[in-house]
Amino acid sequence: MVNNDITGILLTGGKSSRFKSDKAFAKYDNESFYQKSLQLIESITDRVYLVKRLEQQITVESAKISVITDIEQFMGAGPLAGIYSAMEKGSSEWFLVLPVDTPLMNEAILSRIIKCSNNNYEAVIPRVNGKCQPLIGMYHANVIQVILQQLQNNQLSMHQLLAKLAVKYLDFSSEEEHFFANINTEEDYQYYLRD
Repeated sequence: MVNNDITGILLTGGKSSRFKSDKAFAKYDNESFYQKSLQLIESITDRVYLVKRLEQQITVESAKISVITDIEQFMGAGPLAGIYSAMEKGSSEWFLVLPVDTPLMNEAILSRIIKCSNNNYEAVIPRVNGKCQPLIGMYHANVIQVILQQLQNNQLSMHQLLAKLAVKYLDFSSEEEHFFANINTEEDYQYYLRD
């Protein structure tokens, strides 16, 4: 199911400081996290911006995927910088954001998030056990100005962004919680991904 008015944003440029190596290249089911995430987001969007750090050796051969870095002004300023850099290049009404470190995420969950996007909201954000997941969600193109203002003010929190937007929170059950698992440490990797 490809949605022609949604651009995907895959964030691979985190520092992975707690993981001890670059999470983008960690393996699950014989594929790197970034390849797995890319296949997922590519399958449900019309085009994709993969946002990486300058030194990351990621190349992609696909006409619908562009590999970019943060724009120079906000280089290294966290997920907001990555989202802004992709939104600045894209022309869709909606942007679907996915971090590279959720390898258990699936198309069914992202499709549910996509289906909730409408003109009454500026963002659609999943909530699992009351905890919102701002890096897995839909953002309307109009929020780019709010993100720019936050970056200019060095307010880099995703939660600060959500506080300024009309957000539709989409609740998921405890049984679905593992799909949202962030692999931040080697312990997380062993717990969620090892047989």
